[in-house]
Amino acid sequence: VHIVEGAEHVAAHVGQFLKGLTHGFHTDARRVQEEQIDGIFARNRGRANPLPSGDWATFQTWRNLLFAHWPVPASVVRPHVPEGLDLDLFAGQAYVSLVAMEMGHICFRTLGTLTATIPGETSFPELNVRTYVRCNGRQGVYFLRADAQALIADLGARMLFHMPYGPATMSLQAIDANTWSFRSHRTMPPTPDATYAIRYTPTGTLAPVGETSRTAFLRNRDYAYLSRDGQILSLGLLHDPWQAQTADVTVQVNTVLAASGFELPSTPLYVDYTPEIQVVLWSGEPVR
Repeated sequence: VHIVEGAEHVAAHVGQFLKGLTHGFHTDARRVQEEQIDGIFARNRGRANPLPSGDWATFQTWRNLLFAHWPVPASVVRPHVPEGLDLDLFAGQAYVSLVAMEMGHICFRTLGTLTATIPGETSFPELNVRTYVRCNGRQGVYFLRADAQALIADLGARMLFHMPYGPATMSLQAIDANTWSFRSHRTMPPTPDATYAIRYTPTGTLAPVGETSRTAFLRNRDYAYLSRDGQILSLGLLHDPWQAQTADVTVQVNTVLAASGFELPSTPLYVDYTPEIQVVLWSGEPVR
């Protein structure tokens, strides 16, 4: 059954990609995109961490982000993080997080500052499983797993960023004006039974994240770290400061944590929500 589901998933998204190619890459929005990118660079010139070397690789818009966090003893997380990365702790605790979101737009740098979107796959849900680390004194996230429904985006992320992506059937739907339903189900081995289904409603007021808060610790990360063939890679990110608000969450199914090796409650202890953020990313480079 899982093999059939996986084959159907691949066929559907290859077809979607080829259909997009018949219309060509969407270049009519290049000027707007370049203005948005220039604005991000201009507003964040004074950030504490230096920008990565070389040209940026991709510009993305992330929407309807629901961050769900579980405090975990450092001794439990340590075996899941490769040597060369130190666990980053808040009040003595490590954290594991699930981030459900919609990739509202993704485009790759092509020639100079020109960008082109992935045809047929301009918007899709995504789920990240992550924890928090330090490397050479810099705070970052370490991705344990990332699931997405967009096949070509999966392959591009694997090749360009070396992200641990895997295919899944996913949906993110508006239940009403302020409530979202997110579902992810992995479609191929080794963990085809991993499912995450939640409903969430943003509450409170969207506000800048306090500098010394738990939310700031979990959000303010200028780097993502990945492991490839024993080598640690650093992936740089640039975006405006986070704004967040509270959210009410109902967890319907959560077997993703167990599939990643963590025996934790289905419902997170902490959650927060951000409606949208635009991000410039660099491709992975080896950590010296």
